[in-house]
Amino acid sequence: MTEASRLSVTSAQPAKMTSQASRSPSSNYDTFLRLLATQLKTQNPLNPVDSTKFTEQLATFSALEQQITTNKKLDSVLSQFKAFSITNAAGHIGKTVTAIGNTFAIGSGGTSDTKLTYSLSGTAKDVNLSIADGRGNIVWSGKGETSTGNHDFVWNGKDIKGKTVPPGDYTLKVAATDANGKAVATTTTLNGKVTAVVSGQGITLLEIGNTKVDQSAVIRMTA
Repeated sequence: MTEASRLSVTSAQPAKMTSQASRSPSSNYDTFLRLLATQLKTQNPLNPVDSTKFTEQLATFSALEQQITTNKKLDSVLSQFKAFSITNAAGHIGKTVTAIGNTFAIGSGGTSDTKLTYSLSGTAKDVNLSIADGRGNIVWSGKGETSTGNHDFVWNGKDIKGKTVPPGDYTLKVAATDANGKAVATTTTLNGKVTAVVSGQGITLLEIGNTKVDQSAVIRMTA
């Protein structure tokens, strides 16, 4: 292979690598610059990089730079939005809310600051209630009210054997069937006073005692 041919091959390689670098703009920005500079240094003066290809590389570099700038601006906007969201949600503190959900927290002594209500869309013949711990194990089960409408659920925080359950998250499950054995639609809600607001992983959570509720799940709020 002649020297001119070797240099021509060398100068052609960065063009392929730059397309790979553009896949992750923030981490490969410097790599792109180094490859472009190397290409200019090693090209054969008697056989320089084709002007069309070089223009394409510069256009790629410009697009990469703009993408990084856009990403930084989007991160800034997202950060401001999160700050606004948690500030706005802070107005819920002290308010009593009702939110769609069935997972609640139990504190020491088997107590909870969260009240649960389940609703039946129609009259049921049989309603089975159960409580599962954070691992999905059923720790308590019993029968529920069968009439149409809302029913408050009260649990003393004790398992099937009468022992107080340890602190943690628990989930209420409701299974209702009518006289024909068909399932009756149910809805479970959490009720309580908001004590704090926290933000994480792009969502804003309202704390009802130890129970965390997604702000978007709130369907009712009272002073």
